[in-house]
Amino acid sequence: LREKSDNKMQVADFLVDYATDIVLIEAKGGTIPDKLVSWNTSSDYLDTLRERYVEQGCAQLARTISKLSTGEWNPAGIDISQAQRVFPLLVAHDNVPQAHLHAHFLAGEFRDRLQPDSSENVGWMVKGRFRVAPLTALTIDDLERLESSLGKFSLLDILRAYSDEHPDRRVSFRNFVAGNPDRFPMVHNKNLASTCERMLCACLRRFFPGTSGRQSV
Repeated sequence: LREKSDNKMQVADFLVDYATDIVLIEAKGGTIPDKLVSWNTSSDYLDTLRERYVEQGCAQLARTISKLSTGEWNPAGIDISQAQRVFPLLVAHDNVPQAHLHAHFLAGEFRDRLQPDSSENVGWMVKGRFRVAPLTALTIDDLERLESSLGKFSLLDILRAYSDEHPDRRVSFRNFVAGNPDRFPMVHNKNLASTCERMLCACLRRFFPGTSGRQSV
């Protein structure tokens, strides 16, 4: 998504427009090396976490929201003049956001970089003309499950509920979803399921040549 007056300036990876609500998404690839996930390298781990997801994710979202709130930036092809609330999403390649208290840590780093004009006691922040929700941190796996499940609820529905119930982000998004199966039933990604089934069928044919490999899996 590019800035309207400067096509070289990237506003965000994705923006989902719900008129009075917008969802800003930054996606970050790569993984944190396993050797850093250890008690005796905690400072190195935090440095890597900040380098990988804070400076290259949280800070970008905070900067974009700041620029949009003042009108300095305007996304090309999208009218956000009615937008009042912003839901920032950070999507990671690995499972870091779902580890214990990592969502809370990332949400705090995002708040520090946003430097809100004021904060509400329910976790929401005010920046210019926007009310800004606490950062939501997801993984690619979470996003794929959402893609297959959004016919039963909207992305905005689940982000609102998560922010209402866990504004401090001490509960990860994945654990929140797991604790609300009736409200937000998750459906496995059909493409991934189909690929897994083909792989399992190929294994059946390889190890049991007399079978068709089309058994239910």
